[in-house]
Amino acid sequence: MQKNEFLAGNEKEEGSRSRCPVQRRNLLYLFYTMLFGLCLFGVLIYFRMADRSLIYRGDGWRQHVKAMTYLSKWLRGYGYQMVHSHSFRPPLFAFGIGYGQDVLTTLHYYGFGDPLVLLSALVPSSYMDLWYASVMGIRAYLAGLFFLFFLQKVTDRKLHSLPALTGVLIYVFSSQCFYIAMLHPFFMIPSVLLPLLLLGIHRQMREGRGGLLCATVFLALVSNFYFAFMLAICAALYLLLTWKKESLKNLPGLFLAGGKGIALSSFILLPVLLQFFRQPRVMQGMMFDALYPLSSYVEYLSDFITWKNHPVEDTMLGYAAVCAGLLPFVSGRESRVLRVAKRALLLCLLFLLFPFFGTAFNAFAYTTNRWTFAAGMVVAASCALVMNERLYGDRPQSEELTGGEALERNSLQGALEKKHSFGVSLTKRPLVGKILPAMIFVLYLAACFFTGQFQNPAFVFSAFLA
Repeated sequence: MQKNEFLAGNEKEEGSRSRCPVQRRNLLYLFYTMLFGLCLFGVLIYFRMADRSLIYRGDGWRQHVKAMTYLSKWLRGYGYQMVHSHSFRPPLFAFGIGYGQDVLTTLHYYGFGDPLVLLSALVPSSYMDLWYASVMGIRAYLAGLFFLFFLQKVTDRKLHSLPALTGVLIYVFSSQCFYIAMLHPFFMIPSVLLPLLLLGIHRQMREGRGGLLCATVFLALVSNFYFAFMLAICAALYLLLTWKKESLKNLPGLFLAGGKGIALSSFILLPVLLQFFRQPRVMQGMMFDALYPLSSYVEYLSDFITWKNHPVEDTMLGYAAVCAGLLPFVSGRESRVLRVAKRALLLCLLFLLFPFFGTAFNAFAYTTNRWTFAAGMVVAASCALVMNERLYGDRPQSEELTGGEALERNSLQGALEKKHSFGVSLTKRPLVGKILPAMIFVLYLAACFFTGQFQNPAFVFSAFLA
């Protein structure tokens, strides 16, 4: 009887252990939702106190809100036509656009196929400004949620909650994801789709499952072809950085899934492509300089943890101040995932140094660094991985240890906390772990001094946190 009770107790304990990872993931997503809501509430309160809305007075009001309102009316009119006239041919030409223009190819730049934009058909025109602002928040939330999915998958669920949430907030509230989205809301679309695209590649190459990749390629092409081109370059670079010989057998499935997504999107992709190659910017060809002005390179340092507007090249970084303290440790003891992140960081640095890469990401039309949404994801993922490895190492979580092992680990952690103020030794090499980050931070402060950033209150607060 006692033996049966003992076995039943073990089965119950094993069942609870098997449910723990799922429960932890659910709590992680709940914590992210709460933190995102709290941060977004703080942003909205600031705008409310300043008596401002989330609609940018330039292109936001003159183009994006009006384009969404026009598309909303167009969709409702098409629905009325199908119900009452029984005609399924959409009105694809309108004389109200300029001197007369194609509706599909004109509005595709403003997110014609984006599901959130299509939902504007259900919103009355008098409330379009509220829906326009809501779409910004929804896209930012989805970008962080999908980024969290990606981090959990590539680390095999070994990423702890604190590093994961830190990385997500760095990604969501960077300048590229948050500031530029207020000027041009559809610039947020690649930040939402990039984690899904890379996750789809990861699943296809590791598990041979291409459904997510196919769906993401389809969404990218119908939502905005302009950024779909940049996403394709990012996908190719990710595939090269994470390449394994064992995954060669799944490579044909990768092209098949991508081809399916392209084929499904052809009803929008083909007209847009035909119109794209007729654009004057594409046909005339543009020259680019070998290097940026020296002032741009100096401003990159201050732009790293503060906001700096680059109207010509659209370089938007503006990450959280904690990045300045975490990224110097990328070169320390590494896991395979962190090695990939380090190589991606070096690539991003290379791309920022030379205008050629900004031109290449923009299909050689003109030089712009709108690809920095990918740099934001690389920086956020690197910070999360460094924080996870430095704080927790490669050890399993305490829930997966036996009682004696957990007690031994807790004792060791307590001893480390007495020796080091941060709870763990950041590195075994004092030069790399302590002197080098201090030198980098001093150089950073010097660069910010010469660019006049000390007059910015936001910089002073960010430097204090760093």
